[in-house]
Amino acid sequence: MIPSNWKEITVNQFIELRSVSSSTSDSITEKHIDLLLTVTDLDLEVIEEMSSKELTKHVKSLSWTRKEPHKKYAKKISEFEIIPFNKITWGMFIDLEYYYSKDYIENICTICGILYRKQSNDEWENNIIEPYIYDPKTRGNLFKHLPITTIYGVVSDYLDYRNSLVEGAYVDLFGGMVDDEDEEDLTPQEKAERLKDLKEEEKFNKWAYESVTLNLANNDIRGMKDILNMPLIYVLNMLSMKNDLN
Repeated sequence: MIPSNWKEITVNQFIELRSVSSSTSDSITEKHIDLLLTVTDLDLEVIEEMSSKELTKHVKSLSWTRKEPHKKYAKKISEFEIIPFNKITWGMFIDLEYYYSKDYIENICTICGILYRKQSNDEWENNIIEPYIYDPKTRGNLFKHLPITTIYGVVSDYLDYRNSLVEGAYVDLFGGMVDDEDEEDLTPQEKAERLKDLKEEEKFNKWAYESVTLNLANNDIRGMKDILNMPLIYVLNMLSMKNDLN
């Protein structure tokens, strides 16, 4: 059976499809075969026995895979609901930054493992969210066999929210440490100093969030857990205040 739309493609298949489409080592025919192997339950022997005309016909019918899935997504999946982004903690934000920077498609299940939680209302109708004390990779396994259309929009929706903070309200906190200068205009000494600055920036960026967290905990490593569990917006506001006072 050849699928006809994204609703028939699982999250695992979508991740594999991205690998197939980005591969530069395979021939066109090999890519076509890999495409059919990824999205159908056909055996390799069956596909290899297809005529060139039949193979091309099937691949053309899958032209919709070159477009993105729609951005709508399920707010609730089984017992888990997407949390309001303004409820994200500093620790969650740090983890999300890591998984987005590594490859948000490859890590889409883990990202959803962070953002989908058990939720309930207390006796005063306050929304109570399950604490972030579990392994998001393990929870992410729950999403692997769902249709990609169930969760694909989550990654772009969160990214929009994240960018509204990083590139908007709190841009001063996330701005680059070194100005983007044209190296051709620099003297040898200035180039050497710039290289030193870039190395310092690279070292800082590697441990930036850990350093900030430790600083907010007054250099007490035992207090870092409390900082990680604080609301993201609260932490950013505190950092902005410290930035303005310094």
